[in-house]
Amino acid sequence: MSAHRSTPSPRKTPYSAAPDEAARLFLEGTAKKFRLGAIAVANEDGLLVFGSLGPASGIFDLEALAAVGPLVALGRAPKDLVDLAGSGKPVNACRLEVGGQTLFLTSVGPTGPSQSDAESVLRQILVA
Repeated sequence: MSAHRSTPSPRKTPYSAAPDEAARLFLEGTAKKFRLGAIAVANEDGLLVFGSLGPASGIFDLEALAAVGPLVALGRAPKDLVDLAGSGKPVNACRLEVGGQTLFLTSVGPTGPSQSDAESVLRQILVA
Protein backbone atom coordinates (compact mmCIF):
# COMPACT_ATOMS: atom_id res chain seq x y z
CA MET A 1 0.00 0.00 0.00
CA SER A 2 1.53 3.29 -1.00
CA ALA A 3 1.28 6.37 1.14
CA HIS A 4 -0.53 9.24 -0.47
CA ARG A 5 1.10 12.59 0.05
CA SER A 6 -1.10 15.55 -0.28
CA THR A 7 0.39 18.78 -1.39
CA PRO A 8 -0.82 21.88 0.35
CA SER A 9 -3.21 23.95 -1.71
CA PRO A 10 -1.91 27.36 -2.67
CA ARG A 11 -3.01 30.17 -0.37
CA LYS A 12 -5.52 32.62 -1.75
CA THR A 13 -3.75 35.48 -0.03
CA PRO A 14 -0.05 36.04 0.61
CA TYR A 15 1.24 35.16 4.07
CA SER A 16 4.23 36.20 6.12
CA ALA A 17 5.43 35.11 9.54
CA ALA A 18 7.01 38.55 10.16
CA PRO A 19 4.44 40.80 11.91
CA ASP A 20 5.30 43.98 9.97
CA GLU A 21 5.07 42.18 6.64
CA ALA A 22 1.90 40.31 7.66
CA ALA A 23 0.23 43.57 8.72
CA ARG A 24 1.23 45.20 5.43
CA LEU A 25 -0.22 42.28 3.45
CA PHE A 26 -3.45 42.42 5.48
CA LEU A 27 -3.84 46.16 4.86
CA GLU A 28 -3.03 45.84 1.15
CA GLY A 29 -5.58 43.05 0.77
CA THR A 30 -8.18 45.00 2.73
CA ALA A 31 -7.60 48.13 0.65
CA LYS A 32 -8.05 46.11 -2.52
CA LYS A 33 -11.13 44.21 -1.27
CA PHE A 34 -12.97 47.35 -0.16
CA ARG A 35 -11.56 49.58 -2.93
CA LEU A 36 -10.11 51.99 -0.39
CA GLY A 37 -7.97 54.99 -1.16
CA ALA A 38 -5.83 54.30 1.90
CA ILE A 39 -5.89 52.44 5.19
CA ALA A 40 -3.86 53.08 8.33
CA VAL A 41 -3.38 51.67 11.80
CA ALA A 42 -2.43 54.21 14.45
CA ASN A 43 -1.63 54.09 18.15
CA GLU A 44 -3.56 56.14 20.74
CA ASP A 45 -1.43 59.19 19.97
CA GLY A 46 -2.35 59.05 16.27
CA LEU A 47 1.09 57.88 15.20
CA LEU A 48 1.25 55.60 12.17
CA VAL A 49 1.96 51.97 13.04
CA PHE A 50 1.10 50.37 9.68
CA GLY A 51 -0.46 51.71 6.50
CA SER A 52 -1.16 51.03 2.87
CA LEU A 53 -2.31 53.03 -0.12
CA GLY A 54 -5.20 51.43 -1.97
CA PRO A 55 -6.23 51.09 -5.58
CA ALA A 56 -8.80 53.92 -5.44
CA SER A 57 -7.57 57.07 -7.10
CA GLY A 58 -6.27 59.90 -4.99
CA ILE A 59 -3.20 61.07 -3.16
CA PHE A 60 -3.24 60.30 0.53
CA ASP A 61 -0.81 60.96 3.37
CA LEU A 62 -0.80 57.87 5.59
CA GLU A 63 0.61 59.78 8.56
CA ALA A 64 -2.15 62.39 8.31
CA LEU A 65 -4.76 59.65 8.01
CA ALA A 66 -3.35 57.92 11.10
CA ALA A 67 -3.33 61.21 13.00
CA VAL A 68 -7.06 61.82 12.49
CA GLY A 69 -8.03 58.18 13.18
CA PRO A 70 -8.43 58.46 16.96
CA LEU A 71 -10.37 61.72 16.60
CA VAL A 72 -12.71 60.27 13.97
CA ALA A 73 -13.29 57.07 15.96
CA LEU A 74 -14.11 59.07 19.09
CA GLY A 75 -16.31 61.55 17.21
CA ARG A 76 -14.06 64.53 17.94
CA ALA A 77 -12.56 65.30 14.52
CA PRO A 78 -13.25 68.70 12.94
CA LYS A 79 -14.85 68.24 9.50
CA ASP A 80 -12.22 70.29 7.69
CA LEU A 81 -9.44 68.14 9.17
CA VAL A 82 -11.20 64.94 8.09
CA ASP A 83 -11.81 66.37 4.61
CA LEU A 84 -8.12 67.24 4.34
CA ALA A 85 -6.91 63.80 5.47
CA GLY A 86 -9.36 62.00 3.19
CA SER A 87 -8.93 64.35 0.22
CA GLY A 88 -12.68 65.00 0.35
CA LYS A 89 -13.61 61.30 0.39
CA PRO A 90 -15.35 59.52 3.30
CA VAL A 91 -13.09 58.67 6.24
CA ASN A 92 -14.04 55.83 8.58
CA ALA A 93 -12.30 54.86 11.80
CA CYS A 94 -12.76 52.40 14.62
CA ARG A 95 -11.05 51.65 17.89
CA LEU A 96 -9.36 48.26 18.23
CA GLU A 97 -8.16 46.43 21.34
CA VAL A 98 -5.26 44.18 20.39
CA GLY A 99 -3.17 42.43 23.02
CA GLY A 100 -3.91 45.03 25.68
CA GLN A 101 -3.06 47.87 23.32
CA THR A 102 -5.51 50.39 21.85
CA LEU A 103 -5.13 50.94 18.12
CA PHE A 104 -7.22 52.82 15.58
CA LEU A 105 -7.99 51.59 12.07
CA THR A 106 -8.75 54.42 9.66
CA SER A 107 -9.71 54.09 6.02
CA VAL A 108 -10.63 56.32 3.09
CA GLY A 109 -13.63 55.02 1.17
CA PRO A 110 -17.32 54.31 1.57
CA THR A 111 -16.78 51.30 3.85
CA GLY A 112 -13.99 49.23 5.33
CA PRO A 113 -13.56 46.07 7.35
CA SER A 114 -15.63 45.50 10.46
CA GLN A 115 -14.07 46.27 13.81
CA SER A 116 -14.27 42.63 14.91
CA ASP A 117 -12.66 41.33 11.70
CA ALA A 118 -9.81 43.84 11.91
CA GLU A 119 -9.25 43.11 15.61
CA SER A 120 -9.21 39.39 14.99
CA VAL A 121 -6.68 39.55 12.16
CA LEU A 122 -4.40 42.06 13.88
CA ARG A 123 -4.54 40.03 17.08
CA GLN A 124 -3.33 36.96 15.14
CA ILE A 125 -0.54 39.02 13.57
CA LEU A 126 0.64 41.04 16.56
CA VAL A 127 -0.07 38.79 19.54
CA ALA A 128 1.77 35.62 18.65
